[in-house]
Amino acid sequence: MKAGDKPDPFVYGAVSLISAIALAYEILLLRVFSFSQWHHFASLAVALALLGFGAAGTALTLLNERAIRWGDRLFMGGLLIGALGMVAAFWIGQLVAVRPLFAVWDFRELGKLLLVDFASFVPFFGFALSIGQVFVRWPEYTSRLYAANLLGSGAGSLVAVLLLSTLYLETALMCLPLATFAMGCAYNWARRSSATIIGSYASGAVLLGIWMLDGIQPLPLSDFKELAYLLDPPNAKVLERRPGLRSEVRVVQSDYARSAPGLGIQWMGTIPAHDVLVLGADRTLPLPRKGTSQSYRQATLAYLPFSLRPSGQAAWLGASSWLPPDNGRPISWIVENPQALKLMQSRVATKSWKYVKNVCRLFLDTTDQRFSIVFFSRAADARDAASEDYLLTVEGLKAGLSCLEEKGIAAIPLTLSYPPRYAPKLLATAAQALSESSSAAPWQRAVMLRSLHSGLLLLSNQPFPPEDIGNIRAFAE
Repeated sequence: MKAGDKPDPFVYGAVSLISAIALAYEILLLRVFSFSQWHHFASLAVALALLGFGAAGTALTLLNERAIRWGDRLFMGGLLIGALGMVAAFWIGQLVAVRPLFAVWDFRELGKLLLVDFASFVPFFGFALSIGQVFVRWPEYTSRLYAANLLGSGAGSLVAVLLLSTLYLETALMCLPLATFAMGCAYNWARRSSATIIGSYASGAVLLGIWMLDGIQPLPLSDFKELAYLLDPPNAKVLERRPGLRSEVRVVQSDYARSAPGLGIQWMGTIPAHDVLVLGADRTLPLPRKGTSQSYRQATLAYLPFSLRPSGQAAWLGASSWLPPDNGRPISWIVENPQALKLMQSRVATKSWKYVKNVCRLFLDTTDQRFSIVFFSRAADARDAASEDYLLTVEGLKAGLSCLEEKGIAAIPLTLSYPPRYAPKLLATAAQALSESSSAAPWQRAVMLRSLHSGLLLLSNQPFPPEDIGNIRAFAE
């Protein structure tokens, strides 16, 4: 089609589809960087997308009139760069093992990290070249083309949600270049391009489809990921794996997996091996095996609030490496991840426990129940600012305190850090929440204990009586 001609419906459809694929790929990259490397790198996907679009705009400016004269050839070339770029970025990620923490002092690791991450720049450059070319080619139809671009981008976010909910991450990544090849084939056929061009896109789709059917290797993991630790010992294996919108869920079996956060250093008994529920690549939840003794839980910090308030309903907020004591106590366990909820119901359940699928903060704000214990289990996984949420705010703690009975206790576990970072922030947040929830002095309504690597903060709407203080000291001893 010559410059100045009117774009036909196939052009609008192609712009929408390219926009959808580009945005879906950007969203998937957020999950890839967070899963494989470090969640701090997740936002890099947005920067790479912007860099790709900016570079394509620069290229089109430099091409000047040639961008119009080359027409469909430039449009399809950008599409081919996008499809092959996604495949190449995935292939490079499989071949190059990255240890992000080493990049601080090892320039070789820094080079590998840049290679793996910036390889994902190429697909965005290709897609932006195709999208930008139609705007240069038909400037008088900019508003309509931009509408097609926006509609496609909106659809792309829905495509990403669908892919993450139903497919494993590596499969979802390869569905996008497959769709790109298929779209290129259909577009060329509709535009009556040569059989050679149509055949090249069709061949790409067929070869990629065969590769996918043959089995795609899972995404590589940094050595510092919890999932990598769990799979490193001999005989460790993944028993079950489920895709999920929030995160993929795995059940890992290993005879070397043992976890007892907050365990007292005087405990001389055994800690049985257990299976592990892994959310993404970092968050873990022990899954006790049937027939194993769980007596060690009474020697952990998590048991303290249950010994102080031996009766009444308890609320357990979120899933983490901390487990409630299994002593027949009625517990409402609030779980946000539906896939994790199903596995926990089948593996970690007693007749007295009730599982509730809900957002923890929303549960506190909407429930009309009152609890003798509200345990902020999810706080144990709050490792830095990037992983904090609305539950661990002044308002979130106040919502938890408002759900307590008259003498109820809110318990907040945390992992101790060196130098101390999370504990001072938690204490400051709790002090503000206590000040705003009651007129009694905050220091009279807060108690903090620690073990070797973990801590537990207890909060109450009323000052802790001497009897509680004595029981807490006895438990600590």
